Amino acid sequence: MPISAIEEADLFARLVELEDTDRVAVLAEFDLDEESRARLLALLGFENGAEDELGLSVSGAMREWSLAGVLEAGMRVGRFEVVRELGRGGMGEVWMVEFEEQGVRRRGALKVLRRHLMEPDQAALWDRERRLVARLSHPYIAGMIESGTLEGGMPFLLMEYVEGRRLDDAVEGMPIAGRVEVMRKVCDAVAAAHRQMVVHRDLKPGNVLITSDGLPKLVDFGIGQALDLGQSYLGAGTRAYSSPEQLAGEEPTMAMDVFSLGRMLERVAGEGGEELGSIARKATASAVGERYETVGELEADLGRWLEKKPVRAFGDGVGYRLRCLVRRQPWVTVGGAVAVGLTFVALVVAWKQYEQAQKRAADLQALAGVAIFDLDEEVRKLQGSLKARQMLLETATKYLANLEVAAKGNAVLRAELADAYLKTSALMSASSAQSLEREDDSFDLAEKGYRLREELGQFDAKDPKIRKGYADSARDYAQKLRLKRRIAESDKIAERAQQHIELWVMEEPKSWQALDHFLFLENNKTRRLRLKGIDLAKENQQKVVARLPELKQLGAPERSYWRQMVIQNSLMAGVMGGVHKLAPEILDSMTKAVQAAEQLYRIEQSVLTTRLLLTTYLEYVEYTVDVDMVIFGENERLIRRSEEILRSPELPDKDAAFWEQHRLEFLIMRGWAAYGRKDDAEMGRWFAECRAGLDRVEPKPFWVHMRRGQIGNIEKQAKERK
Repeated sequence: MPISAIEEADLFARLVELEDTDRVAVLAEFDLDEESRARLLALLGFENGAEDELGLSVSGAMREWSLAGVLEAGMRVGRFEVVRELGRGGMGEVWMVEFEEQGVRRRGALKVLRRHLMEPDQAALWDRERRLVARLSHPYIAGMIESGTLEGGMPFLLMEYVEGRRLDDAVEGMPIAGRVEVMRKVCDAVAAAHRQMVVHRDLKPGNVLITSDGLPKLVDFGIGQALDLGQSYLGAGTRAYSSPEQLAGEEPTMAMDVFSLGRMLERVAGEGGEELGSIARKATASAVGERYETVGELEADLGRWLEKKPVRAFGDGVGYRLRCLVRRQPWVTVGGAVAVGLTFVALVVAWKQYEQAQKRAADLQALAGVAIFDLDEEVRKLQGSLKARQMLLETATKYLANLEVAAKGNAVLRAELADAYLKTSALMSASSAQSLEREDDSFDLAEKGYRLREELGQFDAKDPKIRKGYADSARDYAQKLRLKRRIAESDKIAERAQQHIELWVMEEPKSWQALDHFLFLENNKTRRLRLKGIDLAKENQQKVVARLPELKQLGAPERSYWRQMVIQNSLMAGVMGGVHKLAPEILDSMTKAVQAAEQLYRIEQSVLTTRLLLTTYLEYVEYTVDVDMVIFGENERLIRRSEEILRSPELPDKDAAFWEQHRLEFLIMRGWAAYGRKDDAEMGRWFAECRAGLDRVEPKPFWVHMRRGQIGNIEKQAKERK
């Protein structure tokens, strides 16, 4: 029988140590085909000095074997129909596949592990890639749809299929400014990965695809590294784009990606002039300390080049900076010698102001892009971090106020400022899952951010990142206005947000971010329809729930998909209220909401997912008891699980004030469950303890009054039941 190259090599290693007579006996034990037997005997006949020829022979056979593919065009694996190969590398191969999902024919990029890598160590590296990709979400990064195993245990990743051309081919014939703008977007995607502590380590033109609408998509994190995992790492990526330290096998750093982006800039920009050359040289400096410290700094210098402003990589010469200013404002050269002389004096004065503004603008970008948000993200992971976060935010917001002046007249910086307002507002807001609870300040920043976006004309933006920022800002500001009972203003902003998002969905039907926003808009429509009747609201919400699978089809991260599943199914149950004839449907919706919340919590145990899980548990008990559809075993499970979470030493931000709200709501849940069991004495005990806790909360936010009212209503129902 024929044997594989691996088996042949193992058998040779055994035979080469034996005498001739023993070799014959061992060979007789194997039912070898004539070709394998002849090849082994030929190898064994080599003299002792022929090891090199032997190595070449065996390695060639192994190389031929290892190149055998896992899949073939036309075959079907599971629910996937294999169409054609997209590429292959040292670790896996990628195929375009088609599959059915919720009656819709879709395409995806299916990546499978090569046969010869099905070893524990390689499987662990494969699993690492899966986790790296799952944690990334960005308009310019190809997202993961799902992961799992095919028949026979073959692991796979199903990625968003990107129809596009590789970067270096796509920019041929494109103006130099357009090429640089594309590279800025690529930098934006890499910076987003770095904020999640992920380095790509194989950045090259072939791993950036340009779609038909000119937007880049970063693909293939196959040798990427999560800097916070503390795992072993793979060797260098593509040699032409790898930094010296990466080729030397040093531990991964973000500086490696900076170097690779510089090499890509050289390839893409071509003869882009001395200024662009200086940017590329700084990014690709051999010494790490001489490169840009972050990808954000590289992106900022590309932005300065596009705006005809001095790039930092070129130097600080006054003459150079004045030339840049003249290129931006050519009017200074008009008017003859006297005018030039007067203009020069004005330029010297303006230059000093400009230098100060540039310094403060750079500080703003560093603050908006790193200090507030990335540091908060890392600090929040630490136990007992609330006080440290409060100090960080206090310092950052004061600094932010002083730097607002730097953004005047600079559209790029003003857009950064608008993003900073939104994110800082979210950190402060009690309606946010991870807040520092400074509602008045949060409202002020939300208003500033929204007004600034309107001034910048972001309502009509086509860039996905800006569209998302505008939608986030408008929705958040409208919600805060409603909480302040400024209903007319809230409705006006909400309508503006709706127009923006509906246009976004229409123009980008394949954007999961657009659909995600649209579904939240439909929530508001459902609530308005509820005032007119259950049937109208129920019909609208059923349409919303039916569209949830589209999020997966469009490549939404699991986190976003499961969060929408929780919210939309909970609202579905809430729409039907306490209508007893709808009890089975209410139970079905809340069961799906609980399952989705638990799935989300398994993926990511953050403040957001923990609070959402606890709220969903509470709603399950409330809704099912309210319609006498009580599942006692499930109620008790949810109560026990809630108590475990609230008592856990791993509770994130465990000193935050909002956990007291959940502890009091936990007592309400116990009271509701006791009411469902018709144990009024136990119900009264839990409600009394909760009411005492609510009395201690100062000042009293809206949820305190709402919960007191609920307790009173259920106690009244208990009396009427008797």
